[in-house]
Amino acid sequence: MGAYHTVDVEPNRKFTLQKTCWDVVAIERIEMACDPTQNADVAAVVMQEGIAHVCLLTGEMTLVRAKIDVAIPRKRKGLSAQHDKVLYTLLNLIVRI
Repeated sequence: MGAYHTVDVEPNRKFTLQKTCWDVVAIERIEMACDPTQNADVAAVVMQEGIAHVCLLTGEMTLVRAKIDVAIPRKRKGLSAQHDKVLYTLLNLIVRI
């Protein structure tokens, strides 16, 4: 039909969009627009001692998708197996996300 409509949407303000008949293309566009994981430019993992933040970066915002907090035992002379095991487990958790 060549008709276009503009709607200004503000953060933290609810709105309702109604249409009598939705086609598959319109539904897919709305789902893609509402899902920030579809629009993410970069995924990043920010790590510190015992803490990892899994983030998605878009042009407008940074979304923290997960925070992993693990107590890492100190390395001791001859007993570094526990330390290495916790680091290996932490890396496996990050890869799964």
